[in-house]
Amino acid sequence: GDLWVADVGQGSWEEINVLPATEGRDAGRGSNLGWNEMEGRHPYEGGENPDGAILPVLEYDHSGGGCSVTGGYRYRGAAIPALDGVYLFADYCLAGVQGIQLDASGRAVAAQRAWDLPSDRVQSFGEDDDGELYLLLAGGDVRKIVAR
Repeated sequence: GDLWVADVGQGSWEEINVLPATEGRDAGRGSNLGWNEMEGRHPYEGGENPDGAILPVLEYDHSGGGCSVTGGYRYRGAAIPALDGVYLFADYCLAGVQGIQLDASGRAVAAQRAWDLPSDRVQSFGEDDDGELYLLLAGGDVRKIVAR
């Protein structure tokens, strides 16, 4: 029931936020992610983090070639057991897919990994009834994420 938010930045920072569910519902209700005072964990145009604002669990700047985070899903399929619970996401300007797993607190990244896949310009993710994940690429191709 948690809500994972891949938030495209204003110009410098991309971020992933996690808004926990309360008793399995209402994830994110009333949450403040800091915009337009903050971009990720960084002040935006002199702003400062509002009281009670939720900071991202992950952020990255554009120095590595990224430009726009594309949100995904937590993997819940059976075909790749090592990915169970890993949140997969991409960046429109980078090839491949990235994944993060949170620590027990649910507020910090415990592990991060990147897979260099022959897929770039990921526009969206999809999930089938079995929890297997798919990528929608800018050219219209749909690719299933599978183990190698």
